[in-house]
Amino acid sequence: MADDETKEGDKDTTTDAAKNDRRDIDSVVSEIVSKYGSERAALRVLADQQLDYRREIRDAKGKLPKAGEVVLSADDAKTWEAFRALGKTPKQIGESIAAVDALTTENTSLKVEKVIAEAAGLVNYKPSVLTELAKLKGFRVEVREDGKGDEKKKVAYAVKGEGDEAEESELTAFAADSLADFLPALAAEPTGNGKTITASSSAPLPPQPPRGTAPAPKVKDVAALVAEKRATGAYSQI
Repeated sequence: MADDETKEGDKDTTTDAAKNDRRDIDSVVSEIVSKYGSERAALRVLADQQLDYRREIRDAKGKLPKAGEVVLSADDAKTWEAFRALGKTPKQIGESIAAVDALTTENTSLKVEKVIAEAAGLVNYKPSVLTELAKLKGFRVEVREDGKGDEKKKVAYAVKGEGDEAEESELTAFAADSLADFLPALAAEPTGNGKTITASSSAPLPPQPPRGTAPAPKVKDVAALVAEKRATGAYSQI
């Protein structure tokens, strides 16, 4: 009920304000005529003001954007002018950006490949397997120099995460803990001369006789056999 009364009061107040804003027209006309001395003088003043209002409205309409047009702020206008100074169409600029992005991606891939190859060489891992495991397990490989002076050496690390939340450990320790099932495939094969190879290889074997075939016995000369028998006394001449 109180809300209804408030609404009623607000309505009445608004109506009264509207009535006060628009006074009796005759009273207004009388004031204008009295101010300018005559009805004609007052009419000239009002006509002149009306012409001014019409010009202002016409000028304002002329400044409004037409259908499909956009009004730019001062900062946006500067950006637009800089864009026009490039002398390129939006399509050409889009193609240039796409080409730069592709080159950036390729360059990043090459850098990652180079780092992984270096790290794999330090710990005797296969680069190809290490690359796939890095993608599969979500870690990246880094190579850093640890130590000082003559004791400085390069060490391979496995890093997960970014910034302050990044977790890192030496690559061999990380592999032993998180890649244990993949170690046989990850480890490079020794060559026997202190180096490693990443693919198995072996020297060609000499030709072998078929399985189940014994070497053929050497056949002795008949005269030699007779001589051997006579020497042992197991052979008698008839």
